[in-house]
Amino acid sequence: MVKCPDVEYIGLDISPEACRYAVQELRLNVRCIDFLDYANAALCKHVFMWDVIEHLSEPQQYVAKASNVLQKGGHIRITTR
Repeated sequence: MVKCPDVEYIGLDISPEACRYAVQELRLNVRCIDFLDYANAALCKHVFMWDVIEHLSEPQQYVAKASNVLQKGGHIRITTR
């Protein structure tokens, strides 16, 4: 992974096991919380939803929140299987 000194990525997940692995083994900046409950979401340039949207009962709520935290010209990146 390329490190950019002025870029900070924060991962959010609801799985304690996945969060623990990401933090302890991969040394990633991850919070174990649902995105809808995450109150510290600042304006950002990118929101990534990798293989998650198909598991959500109400994905439109997540897309709406993502669009609310995006800076002008920002992007939402979604993948699904």
